[in-house]
Amino acid sequence: ITENMIYVTSLILERPLLETDYDRKKNFDLKDHQLKFGVVTLDECLKICSSADYPDCKAVAYCGASCYTSSLSSGGVDAGIVKSTDCTTYIKNDLSKKRKLPLTRDAIRKVETAVKESKFTFTVEDSTTFVVATLVAESTDDSLGSLSMTFRGDDRFGTPHSHRRDGEELDGFKTYSLKSRLLADVDGAVDLGSYPLNDCADICRDRPDCQFFSSCLVDSQCVISTIPARTSQWIETKLQCSTFAKSVKDNFELFSGISLDVGARKAVMTINDEECARLCMVETGFDCKSFDYCGQAKDMHTVCRLHDTHLREFGEPSKMNKKSLESCMHYSKKYLYDFKKSASNKTKASARTVIGQVTAEECAKQCRDATFLCENFDHCTGPQNLGRGDCMLYEKVDGAGPFQTVFSPICSSYSYRGDADLRSFSNQAALHSNATAGGLAFFLLLLGVGIGVSALLAYGYYKNRRLNRV
Repeated sequence: ITENMIYVTSLILERPLLETDYDRKKNFDLKDHQLKFGVVTLDECLKICSSADYPDCKAVAYCGASCYTSSLSSGGVDAGIVKSTDCTTYIKNDLSKKRKLPLTRDAIRKVETAVKESKFTFTVEDSTTFVVATLVAESTDDSLGSLSMTFRGDDRFGTPHSHRRDGEELDGFKTYSLKSRLLADVDGAVDLGSYPLNDCADICRDRPDCQFFSSCLVDSQCVISTIPARTSQWIETKLQCSTFAKSVKDNFELFSGISLDVGARKAVMTINDEECARLCMVETGFDCKSFDYCGQAKDMHTVCRLHDTHLREFGEPSKMNKKSLESCMHYSKKYLYDFKKSASNKTKASARTVIGQVTAEECAKQCRDATFLCENFDHCTGPQNLGRGDCMLYEKVDGAGPFQTVFSPICSSYSYRGDADLRSFSNQAALHSNATAGGLAFFLLLLGVGIGVSALLAYGYYKNRRLNRV
């Protein structure tokens, strides 16, 4: 307890004996599956099926280090499984329906939702049971995910957002092939040694030249590839491993039904727009800023058309071809994806240039197009500014170390991803494993009925701000 805040810490234990919720069938696989996850433990696989995110999941098949889920909606259990020497199937039993204990991550999510909706409250009563104050939880931080980011501590003690899967996929990647591994002795492949899945993904994510990586559960072997297109001859079957491709299409903004009415710098044949985007990202002959993907092109060797111009550079609509009979889609690069974001941070240096009332994307473009060497910028805005705010560009000085940052509730600091040198990564698998217990901390502001108090939001930044919530 402080003068204006109550700090409550609770320990949420993991759901015990999770495997007893399932009947085990060794040497059986699922005939059909809805979702698939690579490089996960059996415990993680069962948690996926038991979580509130997948209420229809009735069974999982665990094959090597890959997890497949199924709702068993067609024909029941016997019709939904097949013999397999590589897999073991786990089917939910009656006990799983009777036990109502949530998983740690589901419990934490419910608490965070209650806090967000201002439904997590305590009441303070005096000896006569008269309510003298209502305490409303204003923020939460869980030790499984965000304490390090909240207190600006070492990232090793937390789980960055990029380490959390969005459904089946790792942030920024698509599953290329389960139960497989990149060959380390072919052109463009680099065996980096032992790194857990998340660290291997971080290395590939931070290297502009990395296009694929494979990770293995048992020995944590991490192999990356700089070749933009892969075929089956570059990978081998390995049950404990999976291969992932960097998703680059999200780096571009889609404009359907148009194409640039200018000649392309390069035209190639690709199988889809994702592969075309990948070629644009790795192009070294010129600065590829956009591309047209024309799936119905008369010449299939011109399906993918790379440009050194950007849609933002065209001031006249006449420069865009909207009547193309080839059903083209135009993709212009999002400059913001060239930079790594550090939220709630501001660079501790003097800005070379300050621009007002621009979006973060526009700020990134200004940094990339600057006449000086700009590799860092800050974008500061508030919720009332609708995404626009102050843009501060910083000049990199030869011989100087990396920019230092300080906490700022309204700013985000961005650094250019262009340096392909490997960073030092922690090789401690435990830092990314699922804990058996989760700690959850709540910051409860003393907000009484009719009482205006000073609020302390985690860092004391708003200590002088008065709140009158009930």
